[in-house]
Amino acid sequence: MQVEGVDEADIVKTDGRRIIGVGSNRSGNNEIWIADIASQIPELQGRLLLSDGYYDELYLAGDRVFVIGTSTVGIDPPGGGGVFENEQANSSDAAADGEIIADDTAVSRIAPSRYANAVVITEVDISDPENPEVMRHLRVEGRYISSRAANGFARVVISSPPESLGFVRPSYTSESSEASAERFNRLLVQESTLDQWLPNYNLHAANGESISRGQLLDCDEVYAPGVFSGLNQVSVLSFATGESLRLRDAVSTLASGETVYASLGNLYVSRVVRDYDADSNSRKAETVIHKFSLDSSGSADYEASGTAIGLPINQYAFHEYQGRLFVATTSGEWSDSESFVTVLEDDGSGALEQVGQVGNLGRGEDIYAVRYIGDKAYVVTFRQIDPLYVIDLSDPTDPTTEGELKITGYSAYLHPVGENLLLGVGREATDTGRVTGAKVSLFDVSDPADPRTLDSLVLEGGSSEVEWDARAFLWWAPEELAVVPMSNWDNKFTGAIALKVDTDDADPKITMRTRISHDIDQEPAEDSWGYNGDRQITRSMIIHDDLWTLSRSYLQANSIE
Repeated sequence: MQVEGVDEADIVKTDGRRIIGVGSNRSGNNEIWIADIASQIPELQGRLLLSDGYYDELYLAGDRVFVIGTSTVGIDPPGGGGVFENEQANSSDAAADGEIIADDTAVSRIAPSRYANAVVITEVDISDPENPEVMRHLRVEGRYISSRAANGFARVVISSPPESLGFVRPSYTSESSEASAERFNRLLVQESTLDQWLPNYNLHAANGESISRGQLLDCDEVYAPGVFSGLNQVSVLSFATGESLRLRDAVSTLASGETVYASLGNLYVSRVVRDYDADSNSRKAETVIHKFSLDSSGSADYEASGTAIGLPINQYAFHEYQGRLFVATTSGEWSDSESFVTVLEDDGSGALEQVGQVGNLGRGEDIYAVRYIGDKAYVVTFRQIDPLYVIDLSDPTDPTTEGELKITGYSAYLHPVGENLLLGVGREATDTGRVTGAKVSLFDVSDPADPRTLDSLVLEGGSSEVEWDARAFLWWAPEELAVVPMSNWDNKFTGAIALKVDTDDADPKITMRTRISHDIDQEPAEDSWGYNGDRQITRSMIIHDDLWTLSRSYLQANSIE
């Protein structure tokens, strides 16, 4: 997990007695499965088809599983009409009550969609593992972004556009055409109703009986950020994981969202906004960030919004420390790119104000990995050579670059593996930046001014899922063991590697312990773990000193001597 105590939904969870997963079975249908792991030979206890959406993440709380997915719902077009293209509207038309007309300028009507996205949260009772049972569904109009869970509550972030209102756009470029379209659209907004702007929800039992339904939010729960972020709504809805599924709280701001970061007390939703600058003939990008506070009663409140120059690589670009938010971003294109760490502070009036920044990181390069540990940031940039920068954040108004290390290749994920030691997972590359294989590196950052490479392991032709999904990485501190999914098409290996990372010795190093493969002779049985496709290991977990690995076809216990 990125933040201690903050759980992230995943394709698999365990409570030490059983493993529960979600995915597609061999027929292509979604299902959850439950495996008893009392012995090193796992036993499939139960499975349950989920036919009302596509599910790919879950939380486990006691005997309850909350599965999060998406589906589509049919909607009626505005006025019950069909899809309009190049509709001609002019001022000679009679205006009936409530009818909206435009001037005698050709306008092209934007076709309304007949379908809308919906987020589906399904509660499953697994107290009888051989007969798991769906209890409730919660459907909310919108697109699922991400979620976090802490202190007994899950927070689900959803982006919901307003209902298609039948907006028009100028059919050709002219001031009169643009003015006509603007007047038409303004009237549409004035004539619209609240239910066309706010997302709806429906909480219903497994048999379809509605428990509650209606608008997800009241007007006083929708906030307008100080930074214009569009007409979509980013909503944070909360539910308690220790009780039957019900909507406890929701809050929203007018914005769109892409990336979610959460601490124990706050949740941040960000989106990159790109704009073309005609003067410099380049595209500019900035990250718009919205802050929501989380309290122990399960509610969330919108607090503030702000911006940071450039774009973040993923959620690991964000870090909350001593009440401030740190954001690592890259701005510019190609040889003109530059990376920054920006410090934002909630000023108490609805704004995340910039109070500090350090730049000039990786000129002509992009950020590939970020990791924060306390008042230090470790930033990897790459185009041909990989500099690892150490940033001192102890003075948030004046963050500084303490040191840098240049090596070939890059790290796409950094993980602390001991005091002043970082393990990097990424790729090796030539001096010209040509990628040649997977690379695992051990860095000593005890002297911020002089970070050093202690050891590295290169697998020619290899690559790892950890590069784009950090949940695939496992660090088992008691045994100093790192497990990294690995594919190598050169030698046809697909599976994972287990690495011993010596951290206490005078000469810390990385040693290959074993390669783990799910290359079982026979084809998967009909009652296998529900995944079809290849046998690439996607997750690893330690349960009672045993290493368990999961691929799309098998669940396997592994003994590491």
